Amino acid sequence: MNEELYTESLINLTLYTTKEISKEILKSDVHSLSDQSKEHFVPIMELFHIIMISRFQEFPDYWTTENLIKARDEIIPSIIPEIDPQHIKEILLTYIKFVGIAKQLHTENQKQVC
Repeated sequence: MNEELYTESLINLTLYTTKEISKEILKSDVHSLSDQSKEHFVPIMELFHIIMISRFQEFPDYWTTENLIKARDEIIPSIIPEIDPQHIKEILLTYIKFVGIAKQLHTENQKQVC
């Protein structure tokens, strides 16, 4: 498989996974998202991943804090100014917390199995 095809497949998988994780977050009761944040959750997270991959060449496990903040505070609000930046922050924080908890639980389960 050539590198371009591999990268495209990885991007597609990342976006699919993002959408599925976002749906699970919205179905769960572990968040206290505002109605506007719930409404925009999936598209914001998809856009965020696209920005991180296309502009910074960073996939989810390799995000840098500097680029995450730049995407959150500058890039996304410039693309969709009609969404309150506080909702963007709320969405990203919820996503990152949820994914972090899931990774931590996975690691703990792996340790117990070994």
